[in-house]
Amino acid sequence: MHRNVTKVDSGFSAESDPRAIARFFFAVVARAAFCYNGAMFNSLSGTITGKFPQKLYLDTHGIEWDITAPDTSLDALPPVGESARVFTYMQHTEASMTLFGFASDRDRALFFDLLKVDGVGPKSAVKIMSSVSLSQLVAALDEGNLAALEKIPGLGKKTAQKMLLQLKGKLTIDEDSPRAGRQGQ
Repeated sequence: MHRNVTKVDSGFSAESDPRAIARFFFAVVARAAFCYNGAMFNSLSGTITGKFPQKLYLDTHGIEWDITAPDTSLDALPPVGESARVFTYMQHTEASMTLFGFASDRDRALFFDLLKVDGVGPKSAVKIMSSVSLSQLVAALDEGNLAALEKIPGLGKKTAQKMLLQLKGKLTIDEDSPRAGRQGQ
């Protein structure tokens, strides 16, 4: 007797272990997450349903996204109830998937630059961006002002020194550029 068994390119069949199939699709999604600067989604457009410190809720046609965002980006976005476009980055780890959001591509570019610094992860980058504006950060880096960087909450002396070494002279404030925040892009 023949059974209709659907084969998937991975070699799994519909009769295979459901957990193995879930792991396969999770791995496919994880690989796809690195398509654009490590992000699966470039941006999301929808209605803002909630704004809280470093947290944004965005409804896109019935799906409400829980987005971690710097306070500076939240301030730049429209108020609750209005439509907005949020530039995104999805962090995928074994334990979770976290969606980070930014008011502009420039803010997201700064976020990516901060992630290049050893000791700065996504949550630290959001905390840094919530504490200082891009212009303040660029000024502190260009002036070599270690004391100003150390005043940023959660940023110790060693990480501040690493930021200074890695980012000094590499950030710009070109408001007209869609990739402002990075030189040579």
